[in-house]
Parts: sequence; C-alpha cells; structure tokens
Amino acid sequence: MANSINTQEQIIRNPITKHIKAALTTANDYIQIAVPFVSDFANTILSASSTSHVKKVELLIRFDERSISSFDLPTMELLIKKGYELRYLNKIHLKLYIIGNDIFISSSNLTQGGFEDNHELTVRIDTKNHDQCRQIFNDLWKQSSSNKITDKLIKQNWTKYEILKIKDNAQRKSDEDTRPKSKPLKNGLDLDELLNKIINEKTDYSHRHEAVKYAVKLRETKKTQLANGFDVNLFYAPQKHKSRNETLFYDFVYGYEKQLSGTGLRELQFRQAFLHPKFIEVMEFMYPPMIKMPAWNFNEPAILKGFCQKIFEFKIPSYSETLPIRLASYLYPEFFMPIFKLDPLQKLCEAWGLQDKPESKGDRLFAYTQFLFDKLKIVAEQNYIKSDIAYRMIYTFELHNRLQRGELFDDIRKSYSKVWQRNLINHGMILLNTR
Repeated sequence: MANSINTQEQIIRNPITKHIKAALTTANDYIQIAVPFVSDFANTILSASSTSHVKKVELLIRFDERSISSFDLPTMELLIKKGYELRYLNKIHLKLYIIGNDIFISSSNLTQGGFEDNHELTVRIDTKNHDQCRQIFNDLWKQSSSNKITDKLIKQNWTKYEILKIKDNAQRKSDEDTRPKSKPLKNGLDLDELLNKIINEKTDYSHRHEAVKYAVKLRETKKTQLANGFDVNLFYAPQKHKSRNETLFYDFVYGYEKQLSGTGLRELQFRQAFLHPKFIEVMEFMYPPMIKMPAWNFNEPAILKGFCQKIFEFKIPSYSETLPIRLASYLYPEFFMPIFKLDPLQKLCEAWGLQDKPESKGDRLFAYTQFLFDKLKIVAEQNYIKSDIAYRMIYTFELHNRLQRGELFDDIRKSYSKVWQRNLINHGMILLNTR
C-alpha cells in the first residue's frame, strides 16, 4: 500500500519529466501505468535504476497493429527484459500514472512528445481520489488478464512491426527523396536511339503475352492459397511427392515461370531456401495478407524502397540476390523487372546516365528498377517484354564497348557460354550495324 502522505491537486504543463522522475524516487510499492502509446522514451523514464526499489511495475498499453505508435515492439521487448509486466487493452485512451504516493491523470502518452515536446496538460490528483484511481486501474488490469505481452507474442508479431515501420518511415519522406537522379552521359552509343531501334523492330510478342496471361492465373491461385497461411508444400516438394508439380520451385525451374524468365538456380538452392525455418518470415513480410495485414502499396516510392531494403536482410542459405528479386517480381510483376542480377541492371543504368551510386542491395534494386521503368515508359508493353528489351540493350552495350577496345566479334561471341547470351550478342551486332 502507498504511504498516507497527503497530496493536493496540482495542474502541470509540459514538460512533466521532472515531476514523474521525482515521484519515482519516493515510490516503494507499485508503479501502475495505463497509456495507449509508449516509445523508447519509456525506457529512459522507467530505467532499471529508477525502479530498482519498487516491488512491481505494471503497464497497460495498446497492442494494435494498425499503427506503429501502438505497436512499438522493440520498446515493449526492453520493458519486459527489465522485469516489468505488460498487458494490452486496445480500447484504452486514458493516460493514468500511479507512482507511489503520486497519481497523475494526463493527456500525455509515455513518449518524448507526450512528456516534453507537445502542449499537454497533467493533473496530480489529490489524496482523496487515490483509491478511486487505483481501483480504475485494477479493474482494467483484471479485464486484460488474458492479454499478457510476452517475448513469445512479440516474436510472433515481429513481421507486422517491420511492415508498419516501413510504412511509417515512408510517411516522413517525399517522392523527391526516393527518385533516382540522372545526368547526360556520352559513351559513344546513344541508348535512347538504340531503344527506339528495338521498338521499331516490331517484334511479335504474342507467344510471350499468352505465357504471361496463363502465368498470371496460376499466380492468383497461389496468392489465394498463401492468404490462408504459410504451407511449405506450396514452395517445395521432393521427387515423387504428389504435390511437386504444383510447387513454386517446380514452376520456377520447369513451368510457366521458367518460360517467362529463368533464375539460373538449381534445385538444391531452392530446397535450402524454401525449407529453411526462417523462410516463413520472408513470405510473411513479402506478402502481408498471409498474416492478415493489408497488401503493400508500392505506388508510394518510399514504401517500395523500404521493401527493397528489407527483402535482402533475411539470413538464409541460397537466399542472397537472385531469389529475393525473383520472389518480388513473382508477387508484384508490375513493380519489378524480371532481371534477377543487379550487376547487369547497374551496367545499363549507369550507361544510360544514372547518377546515384547506391551501395546496399536493396537500394540498388530500388534505384535500378525505378530508373529503368522511367527510361522504358515509352515501351507500351508489360514488364516481361521490357526486361527482354533491357537485356538486348545490356548486351548490345557490352558488345559495343568490347568492339571499341579492339576485340574481334567472333572472340566476343565465344566468350559467352550460354546460348541465349550468344543470341543476344548476335542481335546486338545487327543493331550496331544498322545505326
């Protein structure tokens, strides 16, 4: 029980930090706090040293994935590590601070803004109302007895937090912050002219369109299955397994997805990635409907950039560059070009005048795809056709540079081991000879 020292009502304007810290020095039984939102600032106020003499710290907060303000999992994790008990009640809006002999009713959340920066008003309650305030908190605490915030609950929801963090960061940035910058670049080959030459070839893409049309139907079926939750059999099954031909692995290596764009990956690499325990985290992040969250809105460039940065952070064998990009292009073909290596994208972008020099894989993927989409916007085709055109430009540009260095065409052609590469070199020679 609190000591029976009388306190009188006092109205306090921000900042209230010193008042709360002063109350903490005299508290010796329970600290009970009910607020909707906490931030890392809470760990500054409720430090281990400031609460070491207190019997118990109880915090009642929101645990609501609709907003990062009510879903600050890193802060909750640190508070739990200090031995504090956390529960959630998503309908609370009151801000009640019971700290020993001092009880405060406030408009302030347990955040930097709430305690110091915002215009807030706090009332230190007089002694005659203390029991009533404690009863209100205890009633809410009892009501939330089944809503304990634990390390396990935080781990289960961490992907949701990562998604919310990207969306929250995006709201703080403008499109100008994320738009790749370009500059005129003279390299002896006019890539705009080369693009127009390829467009004017009037290549028949009807077979390609039919393959895309069928692949889209298969994707929609797969997405519907994914929305029901993660199932490893949707991704990989061994030989003679009844579901093998229906897996994403099979479609990437042998099916319609292979017809659209190969990955160069072997079965072992798909198996290592798809069967890894952490692969579920990859898919929950890439496709939020799996965890009952809204789909990504990549029409906001800052959100797309955050997504690109995150997909390369998962530490899984055989999941480093090709597979993250392939999965992104599979789920969101309208936003990603199906070219699964960053180096060829870099060569074309820099030759075409990209000024930015992104370093991380995520920043590179974002910059290169955004830049190329802008350059290829005159191509009235879907992205699989644009990627074909981009490949033609990449290999024509490489051929041009090697010829300029004095290499012979036959030697250049023989240096490429794959048939499709040699075909692109042959086509590049035709384009260069018709300039």
